[in-house]
Amino acid sequence: MKKLFIARLSCLLAITLSLTVSCSDVSDGLGSSSLTLTAERLYFPANGKASPEFIVLNQKQEDVTEFATIFYNGEELTDRFTTTEIGSYNFVATYEGMESDTLTIESELHRTNKKVLLEDFTAEWCGWCPQASYNIGLLLEEDDNVLAVEIHHNSDPVGFADVELIRTQLDVKAWPGSRVGRVRPDVGFNTSKLSSAVTWEITKQMDHQELLAGIAINTALSGSNVTVDVDLEFYNDINKDVGLTIYLIENNVVGVLQQNYFSGDEVYSEAYFYSQPKEIPDYIHHRVLRKVATDIYGDDLPLSETVRGNEYSHEQKTIDISDYDADNCYVIAFLHYSLDGEIKTILNAQQVKVGGSIGFEE
Repeated sequence: MKKLFIARLSCLLAITLSLTVSCSDVSDGLGSSSLTLTAERLYFPANGKASPEFIVLNQKQEDVTEFATIFYNGEELTDRFTTTEIGSYNFVATYEGMESDTLTIESELHRTNKKVLLEDFTAEWCGWCPQASYNIGLLLEEDDNVLAVEIHHNSDPVGFADVELIRTQLDVKAWPGSRVGRVRPDVGFNTSKLSSAVTWEITKQMDHQELLAGIAINTALSGSNVTVDVDLEFYNDINKDVGLTIYLIENNVVGVLQQNYFSGDEVYSEAYFYSQPKEIPDYIHHRVLRKVATDIYGDDLPLSETVRGNEYSHEQKTIDISDYDADNCYVIAFLHYSLDGEIKTILNAQQVKVGGSIGFEE
């Protein structure tokens, strides 16, 4: 009987030990020591400002980036990593005693062919609008890398019929209202100078956002029709939905009667329109949106085309400009993310006078 009890006890201990080992094995099977370090891009420009965006995932594929520590050459990164040197850089992440494999990221030649597009929503009945337009004009004179378009309320003599589609999509509620690269509103509608928030956003987009694609435009004028060919060169993979929009704009457009709230108001004595009349007849508008050659929200690009090193030619567009002065017309083409039906973030923009051409690096 005693031998039988001992045998049963031994068997029980063996089963318990077996269960304990199995539980440990299951825990190990979850990958308790696995940590993955990745980055949104494996290439970034060596301009001393742009930096790789790291992502750290634990064994459950949960994002633990904000809790992890990133190392470069054994030194902890306490700020964004930037460089002016072209080359390869190795990084490692640690989190809760785990260490990732080495991630290698390449820095490459900084491209300078990026432009930022400012879309301004305006109207002749809006008395704050002329100063905003004037401020934007001064900005364009100072910075060749900034492009702008004025989208007039459809009740204006120079109004754009589908303005509400664009304005609602961009969630612009005020007149004037604007988006810088379709990111930030507020052009400083009731101030003498352009809002610092606008210039800050332009600097941010120019200096710190990676340039993912270049744009080349070729236009040809035949009678009252202009053909537009847009070529795209992708400098890095884009694995999100991307759209291409093509605008036709016109300068020196004569309006009817522009309202001016700045007139004679001492609060705005430094504003250009302080000395202008309260109502300005035959007001001259610039950068007026006349037509959209693509879908109003942009033509979707095939995801298979938006890969590093690829050049893509979009289908040719033809625009009837019989109602406009060709000498004052320009084409603007811009690339933007299209996420869940909402337009977010312009990646790059380019502009050329009708009848002219502009290349990737211009």
